[in-house]
Amino acid sequence: MPRRPTPTISQAITEFLAQRQPKIKIDTLYHYKSVLTMMSNHVGPARRMGLIRSHDIEDWFIQLIEEDKEPSTYNAYRTKIKVFHRWSVERGYTKQDWLKHVEPEKIFQRDWVQLDPDQLLALIAAEGHHPRDRVLLAIAANTALRINEIIKLRVKDLDLWNTQLSVRVSKQKSRRPRIVHPPLTSDLMTELGAWLEYYESQSGDLNPDWYLCPAKSRDYLSYDNTHRSLQVNSGKLRPTNIIQQPAPLARKAFERAGLTIPRGQAWHVLRRSVARIYFDSEMDEGATYAHALRRTAALLNHASTTTTERYLGLDVDRAALTDDLAGKPFLTRLSTTRLASHRSS
Repeated sequence: MPRRPTPTISQAITEFLAQRQPKIKIDTLYHYKSVLTMMSNHVGPARRMGLIRSHDIEDWFIQLIEEDKEPSTYNAYRTKIKVFHRWSVERGYTKQDWLKHVEPEKIFQRDWVQLDPDQLLALIAAEGHHPRDRVLLAIAANTALRINEIIKLRVKDLDLWNTQLSVRVSKQKSRRPRIVHPPLTSDLMTELGAWLEYYESQSGDLNPDWYLCPAKSRDYLSYDNTHRSLQVNSGKLRPTNIIQQPAPLARKAFERAGLTIPRGQAWHVLRRSVARIYFDSEMDEGATYAHALRRTAALLNHASTTTTERYLGLDVDRAALTDDLAGKPFLTRLSTTRLASHRSS
């Protein structure tokens, strides 16, 4: 009896996602779909599962390395391919060990860039930003929201009367997003007012369901007959389209402001910097460590203050504290009696 042909990789992915959907949160499902689609496009969507070999998958991961993917991103892709491969083996779709030659990338702890308030203000005000990009920076620098949360905001999520936003936070274990309402600072209100005026001038009356910071078409060149020169024209806003690749926008903004950031940090520099500035300001105003930490955790929408400690780098500060004090004199070293006797000698 002839063997039944295995499904195509495209069919298998569709079946896999349908079975995973009730078990995982929506953002994770979208990430699975994105990663598996990229892998499928490389191998060939019409390729039969039984005909895919380990070198096909290895070639795709080599391509990721050549594209300079972050090790953490590379490993996240590998994990999702591993889950899909295990599921495929269980169903008899493949007997090949896809990841036989694909080892996890080593992740080195990196030093995060920490911007101060003056640098953040200079970043927002740097010349050359499109108004859409400027307001993106302003929202990030005044709310510490994740960039994927900012680009999903709709016009109706902006409540100028109550000076707050409505943000869907899905970085939780439950699949249903949680709605939070970060307040709007006066600085951000000014930036939003200028942006909405520009947005309306370009697109007409704003529809509540439009994206607050939408995608736009590419800038283009045209010839100016009057000055006999080429000029750059800004692309049109696309209010119903979400921004697909926000990372390059941040990198270009940092370049315009004359700021250098390591590869892979981009928008996260703003989120971490704002969080640390807020934490330090709370401490400077007399708040206890626990109080400042809880407030900052609320700002970041963290469920645990332990996560916030790691995020702010406070766990590194604790390690340094241990090095300073463990097994060493403290009070006796700093007592006024010993200091006085030391000076007299």
